[in-house]
Amino acid sequence: MSAVDDANLRLDAALSRLESVLQTRLAGQDTAVAAETERARLEQEMTAVRSEFANLKETSAAVSQRLDAAIGNVKRMLAE
Repeated sequence: MSAVDDANLRLDAALSRLESVLQTRLAGQDTAVAAETERARLEQEMTAVRSEFANLKETSAAVSQRLDAAIGNVKRMLAE
């Protein structure tokens, strides 16, 4: 094999390694982007869940007050 052939083989091998490294880094970036997107989605979902929890808590308090009032009314009626 000539020196030119050897150089071409080494060049091909080096290019293959560079392409491999580049693909690995791009895949890592894609993973990081996907992770950031998932984190943002989870943050939005958590905000929605917290808001829903606050609404349910308010509704529960209102229902509790109404039930207490209704029980009080029933007790008054039974006492008469």
